[in-house]
Amino acid sequence: MPIYEYQCKKCNNIFEYFHVASDDKNVICPECNSKRKNKVVSASKFMPKGFPPSPQYEFPEKKYPD
Repeated sequence: MPIYEYQCKKCNNIFEYFHVASDDKNVICPECNSKRKNKVVSASKFMPKGFPPSPQYEFPEKKYPD
C-alpha cells in the first residue's frame, strides 16, 4: 500500500496517510478531524539500486595509459 500526502482544506495541515487508493474518502485530518482535503503531489522516494551510488559502491578508477 502506498503512502499518500494530503493538505487539509480547513486547517492547512499537511499529513501522510497509508492506504489503498479506493479508501481515499475515509481519510481525515489528524489535527481537526475534517474530511475536506487535497492530495498533495510529493516527490517519489524510489531510486534504482546503485543510483546514486550507495556508500557500499564505488565507481571503478579510470586507468589511463602511461
